Amino acid sequence: MAIGEEVTALGRNSDAPKYPAGSPERKQVDDQASLAQTYAIVFGGAGVVAIGVGVYLILTSHDSASAAPTTGKAYVTPMVGPGLAGAGLHIDF
Repeated sequence: MAIGEEVTALGRNSDAPKYPAGSPERKQVDDQASLAQTYAIVFGGAGVVAIGVGVYLILTSHDSASAAPTTGKAYVTPMVGPGLAGAGLHIDF
């Protein structure tokens, strides 16, 4: 998603010189490029955080030698998507 938004921002920036300076069309194209770049930064940052959390969870997970059932386990799942950001709480009992 971040890469797509960055490509959109670059495309809009290259379209800006096609319009006269100070025209409403050029301002609209500049605004669209700025918004797409902001989205690219936000989604890229969220992606990096998600990858970091995933790597941390994999590296800190431990296989127990005994297969004793566990109860009362709670964990948080990050949720990120277009128009969505948050976390889900899961409880196993």
